Amino acid sequence: MIEAAAQLSNFHASPILNGLIQSEPIQQGPIQPAVSGWAWAALNALTAVMVGVGAIGRVLSQHLFWLGIRNFVLVDYKKYRDVSVSTQCHAAEIGRYKAAVVAQQLRRQGARVAGLPIPAEELDPGWLRPPCIVVASADRHSADLAAHKLALAQNVRFYKVNLEPALILSSFRFYDYTMDPLDRCLECGWDDSTYLRQRSIHSCEDVSERSTGSPRPLSELTAGWAALLIVSSLVDAAAAERLRGREFLLSPLGPVLSESILPEKTDCLGCHRRSGSLVYLVQSPGEIRFHDLALQAGFQPGEELWVGSSGLFARRCRCSKCCKEVAGLWWVKFVHQAAGWCSCGGRLLPVPFHASSGLSRQELHGVWSSPLSSLRVGRRAAVSLKGSGREVTFILR
Repeated sequence: MIEAAAQLSNFHASPILNGLIQSEPIQQGPIQPAVSGWAWAALNALTAVMVGVGAIGRVLSQHLFWLGIRNFVLVDYKKYRDVSVSTQCHAAEIGRYKAAVVAQQLRRQGARVAGLPIPAEELDPGWLRPPCIVVASADRHSADLAAHKLALAQNVRFYKVNLEPALILSSFRFYDYTMDPLDRCLECGWDDSTYLRQRSIHSCEDVSERSTGSPRPLSELTAGWAALLIVSSLVDAAAAERLRGREFLLSPLGPVLSESILPEKTDCLGCHRRSGSLVYLVQSPGEIRFHDLALQAGFQPGEELWVGSSGLFARRCRCSKCCKEVAGLWWVKFVHQAAGWCSCGGRLLPVPFHASSGLSRQELHGVWSSPLSSLRVGRRAAVSLKGSGREVTFILR
């Protein structure tokens, strides 16, 4: 085992967070189980992307920090409420964003953290630059799906941690998307009815959430148990093989622990979303063009290409104030995001049937040699080029 002091001296900041957030120097090294042969150095530059930092996620983040992970991206759009005091927070934290509170807590201990008070559906692909893992402990199915889509598309390890307070039961699942070929994913066990429950946070339907109201001791037990399983899968190949593709259930009331092999499904919709060739760029949207991406991907000038994106290309917008429609070309993350402003002062919102996740090279001809920022393409967005039977996906800085 690597001694704490040695690991501390070898610590390298994650490329995701380097230069983004400054933190105080780490004053104390991690306290790690003295297991011979475990490669603790694997945690040095790793980033844990935590989707949900509530009753489980807050404690789990802290445990992962104590075990040696030093870089975090925390994603949770919710604030603490009065009822949160008995399950996950202090009274002084009521009304504050969970992501901001937990980020502050970890930074004080020396971690490098980005706290994002946004829904998981709005997380940009660029936050998942390797080496990283995604850990989901959210209480919305759609948040699980959003986190899973990103992890699967970018071939990173995905962990799902949950509990069922009515049964005093904790669950842990591990999906390894670094494997090739891929044998299973989160969606392999889903049927059509499961997809029908994946309502967006911006849906016009009922989006009421199921608050677990979990007893704090059960949440903390789940978090500590999950932290040890996650870290063991990262530092020990044998442990990873033992945990991969399985679900583990823990109950203090007995049986104490059970496990099952997660289902496989050859025609799974999720498995088809996996990206082929991934390129992580050092350029921001203002420093690169579609023309440059095509050359870098090895496509020929004039070759027919389809350009996809993690956002939407809007070719028509309508003013939220005067209702005037304007033709043009804009990039937006979501259909509810304003593409710009009308002369009357209203917001220009994409017209749904004129917004798509991809366009042909011909349709982008007018901006092909312009910086991506001219379309308002956001930082950390993904842009994919498909042609000649192959696809290359670029992740912007």
